[in-house]
Amino acid sequence: MSEGYLSLKSWFAIFGLFAAIVSASNFVISVFNIGTHEFFEIVLNTYRGIFHGVINLILFPLKIKLPPYAKDLVVIYFLIGGSFLRARRAEGSIYLDGDNCSVKNAFLALLFGREPGNTKSLYSGRGYLMYQYSPTWMRQTLDVLIWQRVLIQYWNRPRVFRNEYNGSIQSFSATYTPGGIKTFLYDRRVIFLVQALAVILGVIGVIVVNGFLGLWV
Repeated sequence: MSEGYLSLKSWFAIFGLFAAIVSASNFVISVFNIGTHEFFEIVLNTYRGIFHGVINLILFPLKIKLPPYAKDLVVIYFLIGGSFLRARRAEGSIYLDGDNCSVKNAFLALLFGREPGNTKSLYSGRGYLMYQYSPTWMRQTLDVLIWQRVLIQYWNRPRVFRNEYNGSIQSFSATYTPGGIKTFLYDRRVIFLVQALAVILGVIGVIVVNGFLGLWV
């Protein structure tokens, strides 16, 4: 199965890619003050009404006003987080709750650096402990909000294999050579590179087609 197919194998992934192209196109058009054809104006106004409208609604009680390009960056940020969330979910067991997973245990681990039962952890990172003992919804929220930590993990362990003995999905560094019972599935770097290139080409396509249509106005 190719990385290109994996990057677009669900309707959520396709919608996320489309939304990323629209938001990135709106960002470029806003920053460079590019005029838009009527067709693209309808699409972009719909996007602004939905996504910018949600941001305005959230920030209104705080009396914070963001320029349009900043709202596009916020949308893009969360779309990237959503892509990492989908990648995590596709790889299975990371979102299975353990016996001690709870909001209480997560914050106790963050505050005191100890596992449930007041056991000193073998791991020094409090953030790591908090994540390990968070319920699924909390881990998913953290992966969307702080997707940079997932990016670092994926960069350090990009090659994904299936263990044919127990069926588990395992990841390794780019230089590691696994044993014969592990079947290579895909490289995480390639998947996200494909998605990034798709967005860049999509934005270029929007700008080119918009310019072409403008010649006929």
